[in-house]
Amino acid sequence: MAPAAKLKDPRFKLPSRALDGRMRALGQKLTSECLGGPNVVLASRNLNRGSVAWSLQASAYTRPAFTGRDNENSVILAQNSSGATLLAGFTEEWICAAGVCTFYETRLRFYVDLGNGEVGPPAFRLEWSGYDESSGQFVLPGSGAGHPHWQFGVDPSDGSATGETADEIAEELRQIETDDTALLLDDGLGEIVEAVSSPSKFRSFWKRMHFPSNAAWATAIWDPANDPAGVKSHAWSPSSSDEIDNWVVSAIRYVQSEFRNYA
Repeated sequence: MAPAAKLKDPRFKLPSRALDGRMRALGQKLTSECLGGPNVVLASRNLNRGSVAWSLQASAYTRPAFTGRDNENSVILAQNSSGATLLAGFTEEWICAAGVCTFYETRLRFYVDLGNGEVGPPAFRLEWSGYDESSGQFVLPGSGAGHPHWQFGVDPSDGSATGETADEIAEELRQIETDDTALLLDDGLGEIVEAVSSPSKFRSFWKRMHFPSNAAWATAIWDPANDPAGVKSHAWSPSSSDEIDNWVVSAIRYVQSEFRNYA
């Protein structure tokens, strides 16, 4: 009997000697393409299990931000006339062994300082993960989660996004009216009101929900029965440095634009 064919490894890898150059180039790209001013330097630090994380190096242009667990350096992306400031933190993690580094994750955290000087926890974040090897298979994290994806960093159900209580948010939802002043309590809104009024039922959902940022849903309907991991629909892993860099720069530009237009 012929031996089973070895499963192709889909993970994005770079020689460790090439990784330093890539991160220097990305820092320069962030400086020229997104900030147009302060020089961004990405510095590395060793984590556990052989992983190396690259993030913003502290400078006169960065501000400390609380991630919800620890602190990171963030950089100002935009400010508005009311005194609110949009900032972002960046982390990219690789697992290195025997001179080869395997992409693990790129993560952007977006913060809003409303003028009180406090930065964090993040309002939302954007993440793109690489494949994990599990029992001889290469899989993306989560059970059918979108990759890349957005996630809330604050919890609307307890008012941390708006300063309102859950009851106040629920009451506002009840008062939403259509053009003919009929209350929108059908089409599922009643269930949303009930859920928001019961934060214990909804709280973990807000922060754990993955909102795909690169789904192919307009091309074909997702079939979870035959594609439970979503790899043909909304779950992808980067295969080159250009893909990561283009995604990071575009994401920052997009959030900057939205903040300037609507904040």
